[in-house]
Amino acid sequence: MGDIKLKKGTGILFIMAVLFISSLLYLRYWDQDVLRVGIFYGSNWEVPGTVHYEILDKAIKKFKSKYPNIKVEYEKGILSDDYSEWLSEQILKGEEPDVYLVLDEDFHTLASLGALKNLDGVINVDKEFKKEAFYSSVYKAGQYGGSQYALPMECNPTLMFVNKTLLQKEGIKVPDNDWTWDDFYRICEKMAKDSDGDGQIEQFGYYDYTWLQAVYSNGISPFNKKGTSSNFLDERFSQSLEFVKRLVLAWDPDYTKLTPSERKKLEEAENGEYINAKDINWDD
Repeated sequence: MGDIKLKKGTGILFIMAVLFISSLLYLRYWDQDVLRVGIFYGSNWEVPGTVHYEILDKAIKKFKSKYPNIKVEYEKGILSDDYSEWLSEQILKGEEPDVYLVLDEDFHTLASLGALKNLDGVINVDKEFKKEAFYSSVYKAGQYGGSQYALPMECNPTLMFVNKTLLQKEGIKVPDNDWTWDDFYRICEKMAKDSDGDGQIEQFGYYDYTWLQAVYSNGISPFNKKGTSSNFLDERFSQSLEFVKRLVLAWDPDYTKLTPSERKKLEEAENGEYINAKDINWDD
């Protein structure tokens, strides 16, 4: 397990994590003089803002310079929480927009129901289209059954931030992009310190590194692309969980302060027995 590298995606610092697509752009042909666009207010991460409107207005301006006779319309004020229901109603009435955003959780449903157009034919004849303009993993997220049904408009990468000041203080070099889990563990080992000698660790080597991030860094995901089966029995999945367990039991602030009896309960739980959270005093 020590040779497993912490992979990273394009544009992601140090470790690879899944790129969550906030919205996918769906296109279909139109035969009218009005192009309707479906868009929501805010973002897919519940962050308020009008960035989608600003991006769309710039795109409309560019589109109108090439197609001045086409009028572009879109409805403002639809919240992201209400957007899926709104879009579903539009589709059921046969009044769906010509171009619309699709939330990541709705993409496979809409694609499987035939609500989205297969874009392969459009992409193949468009000489100006360059899929290299997109991050490869984000571009593939718009594929269903081996074909492209959506194009990414936004993505939300998960990053690992490094406290360079603290690393320099401890004489630790910032790791290269090909660092491994063992490298990560050794850095945490050097960073973890009981600063005031009270028997409790006050300086930790990591924060909020979860089993899911370890899974992705090991070149696997919890489920297959279609979401129809899990990868829980894959050896790489169990390796990821084992690595995070090593980190947690060694330096997680909730676990380093466990009493011997509480640690024994955890060890018993590791052997297949259940442990009740109320048996652990998390507040001391």
